Amino acid sequence: MLTDSHAHLFMEDWFPDIDAVASDCRKRRVKYVVNSGLESETNRKALEASKKHKLFLPALGLYPGEASEKSEKELESEIGFLRENISKGYAVGEIGLDGTYPFIEKQKKWLSKLLEIAAKESKPAIIHSRKAEKDVIECISEEAEKKKPGYNKIVMHCFMGNMKLVKRCAELGWFFSIPAICGRSEHFKSIIRTVPMRQLLTETDSPFLAPARGETNYPWNVKVAIREIAKIKQITEEECEKIVFMNFSRLFLV
Repeated sequence: MLTDSHAHLFMEDWFPDIDAVASDCRKRRVKYVVNSGLESETNRKALEASKKHKLFLPALGLYPGEASEKSEKELESEIGFLRENISKGYAVGEIGLDGTYPFIEKQKKWLSKLLEIAAKESKPAIIHSRKAEKDVIECISEEAEKKKPGYNKIVMHCFMGNMKLVKRCAELGWFFSIPAICGRSEHFKSIIRTVPMRQLLTETDSPFLAPARGETNYPWNVKVAIREIAKIKQITEEECEKIVFMNFSRLFLV
């Protein structure tokens, strides 16, 4: 069975019929999709979708751009909603740092609070790190040990850092979710070569990052990542699928 560890299926412009997406997922052997919120509105939508379709596992997050742009009062409200509802979620995410937005120190402050929730609840943290890869690793390493020593349920979503940083994350026991664009990306092929099989997941970031440029991405496109991982790791696609499913299960389902 296939698993998508990171998608945004609440975006109605791309997915006007969520029931049809759920039906197609089942037909195409997608067992679970982690539906990652970006702030309280989309967190609510992720929770609602999970009530109707059990294969959509809600993750409650706060996108780093939100942390940059919202007021302190608004962010306190966001964190309050997340704390109140995280027991219904399967992960804290999408969270992290983004260097394309201002106020990185402000982002770090709120990332610390989000990591505290994830560690306290023993939930995976799904990490966004665009143009802030080194900073986010340092922030997580420091905060994780401070909040809960040994906590390492970290998923590096669509990680674009160099191989030195990849190796550092892998040594810490963190996971990497490989997107469906890996077939046309030498960077992600290098991550697949570098990271142990037991720490690899598959993702789509639906509706973004489709295997073919300009198309809408769907959860079943994780099969593209499965194919590429199997090729590089020199195992069968069936074996690759089973290992990724086990990785997903021990991270999100226990």
